[in-house]
Amino acid sequence: MLKITYIFLLLFCLNAQLLYGQQSCSDEIWSRYEKLIPTIKKLEKNKNFASVDSIYKEQITLMDQHCPCSYNYANKILQKYHGFVYYKLNKRDDALRMFDKKINECTNINDSTVLLMQYRKALYCLRNDDYKNMAYHLDEAIKIGEEKFENNYRDLYASRYNKGVYYDWKNDHKSSLKCYLDNEKLLGDLPLKDTSIRITNLLSCAASARQIGEQNVLNSCLEKVHLLTKGSRFEAEVNQTKNQDAFNYYVQIDDTYKADSILQKMDKKQLFEEYEIAILYIKHLIKKNEIKLAKQSIGILDSIFGVQHLPKHQFFMSILIWKK
Repeated sequence: MLKITYIFLLLFCLNAQLLYGQQSCSDEIWSRYEKLIPTIKKLEKNKNFASVDSIYKEQITLMDQHCPCSYNYANKILQKYHGFVYYKLNKRDDALRMFDKKINECTNINDSTVLLMQYRKALYCLRNDDYKNMAYHLDEAIKIGEEKFENNYRDLYASRYNKGVYYDWKNDHKSSLKCYLDNEKLLGDLPLKDTSIRITNLLSCAASARQIGEQNVLNSCLEKVHLLTKGSRFEAEVNQTKNQDAFNYYVQIDDTYKADSILQKMDKKQLFEEYEIAILYIKHLIKKNEIKLAKQSIGILDSIFGVQHLPKHQFFMSILIWKK
């Protein structure tokens, strides 16, 4: 009888521990964090990063005591802190290790948090030019997702999409296209709450199809995007993205005339919202011998992305000097 009672108590304690890790953080803890947000923003604006780091660490210690494996905690606070450490403090290895710590801590406690951390770490591996580990963590995320969730679970869908991004960065557009198409096929008629990630998957599908000359697939993906976004708040942004993709392609194949015609439809300010598009725009200007505008654009690019510790663009400056 005592043995049975002991086993029951042991199981109860284990279940309580699992629930402790999964449960959402209390309203009181969230309220405390939300009150700190204006202070964090002000300190970041003033580049008082040491104080920001101290505030985050104190809040994270509190969360780890009460709800260490809460999905919302990982998705909101840890997401911001990882970005802060990686970009503002420029401690890339520290940021990457924090993902591993949370993955190990929450394995077999909260699958949704582990999946989130796996796929988010993959994105940081991409930013670190670590394609091998990017693929590894995406595969781990997809494995958990397929075992524990439905195909319309947002983070599983996002992980499959980012596996396509991995292949795009490897210039394997045939494999990336397969990832995007499979993602859409597996979703089927299931509802997906995050419309934006599905739009992104379809636009990437179109981009990969364009790269390898799959015109029918390109048209099909663009038609799905059109039906999904027509009259919605996404429509204007999607049209800009479609133009960016076409511009990207025509610059790559040195079709200056078609690149120029697409450029006329684009919002020039948005050319500098994405690093890769800005680089292509500068290449296009150099190709057209528009030296003054190209030089101005390099300055804009450096001022916007310098905070992310990207290299200055001496290569482009050398081309401009040579052109002169």
